[in-house]
Order: sequence, then C-alpha cells, then structure tokens
Amino acid sequence: STQSTWGTCNPYSVEFSVLLLEQIMKKHGVTEAIIVAHSSGALVAYHMARSYPKKVIGLCLVSPSPHGMPMFVRQILKTSLARPIILNLIRSEISQFTLWRTLADAR
Repeated sequence: STQSTWGTCNPYSVEFSVLLLEQIMKKHGVTEAIIVAHSSGALVAYHMARSYPKKVIGLCLVSPSPHGMPMFVRQILKTSLARPIILNLIRSEISQFTLWRTLADAR
C-alpha cells in the first residue's frame, strides 16, 4: 500500500517524489498529464512515466540532468544543513510561483 511505502521511503529519493506526484494527481482528480520537468526533475518525470504509463501521456524534459541530483547536493541532503536549505528553497519557489500566478491572473 502507498501508506506503508511512505514510512519506509527516503523523502529525498526519486521513489518518494514519484509517489508524491501520483498522490497529488489523485487528490486533484488528474487522470492523465503531460509532465514538464527541468534538470533533476526530469529523472522524477521519467520514473513517473515508467511507473504510471497510463497517467503520463507525455514528457517535456528541459535541460535534463543525466544522473539526477549532483553528488554534492546529495551529500548536503544527508547533513543537518539540509532542512533549512530545503525549507528556504521551497519558500522561494512557492513565492515565485505565487507572484507569477498573481501576475497572470491579473491580466
């Protein structure tokens, strides 16, 4: 089951990201999608397409990283520095998306 997999899955792994994406799609009623991914996200998109071929009807991979995250990033994620770095990145990405979405809606 997905619930038991969540507990044993590394939250920084591709497997976790694929499970998360699948659950987000399910929660929002998205049955099929074209996934657009950049850099190391392309690895997640690829594995999503392999794991859920009926849900992923297309891929658009922009500057894909052939090996996922660079080794130095993987090493940082294993340290105590990871949490603040990730939280700041998420905050900046969310704020950028919110600003962009607000500007688009205003038009």
